[in-house]
Amino acid sequence: MADAERIKDSGEHVKNPEALEKIRLEQQEAIQEKRLEHAGEKTQEKSADVAHEAMGHAKSLEKDQPSQKLERETATVERRKDGIISKKEGAANYKRTMSQVQKDLPVASRAFSKFIHNKAVERISDTVGSTIARPNAILTGSLTAFVFTLAIFLIARYFGYPLSGTETIVAFVLGWMVGLLYDYLHLEFTGGKS
Repeated sequence: MADAERIKDSGEHVKNPEALEKIRLEQQEAIQEKRLEHAGEKTQEKSADVAHEAMGHAKSLEKDQPSQKLERETATVERRKDGIISKKEGAANYKRTMSQVQKDLPVASRAFSKFIHNKAVERISDTVGSTIARPNAILTGSLTAFVFTLAIFLIARYFGYPLSGTETIVAFVLGWMVGLLYDYLHLEFTGGKS
């Protein structure tokens, strides 16, 4: 039915609501089809533009950073077929990774990272962490300091004695020694197994 015929027969449609509803649905479908056609064309145009921009950006990055690509290629060539990495290769990989990570850090963090990852500082930190600053020793020292200081404070308050201020330090050192003794005995009897 053409639009002109629909207008002429409008008197019929007012009397027949079903026909009116049918025409309304047909019109909505036609409008929806037109919208989808236009949206599809726009989407295809946009995706083509985005792909073109991405390719241009990738080409410019490739031109700007040929040295990084070369480094990655040489790193894969350096890997040995048997999978074993020598100390020299491991040190080179560590140094390369650290320089790449530090390059992305802010200036203050980069300076701190360079200080912390200095060989001398790393050795001292590892030595202290494996001898004096054992986790069990610090935990035991902290718990002992809390319990003994609380007990001493409550007793001194009840009897009216003044505290000197060294109670917490002495309690921590005693607890720390107990923690070191526990770690030593644990390693002796279990051989380092948990």
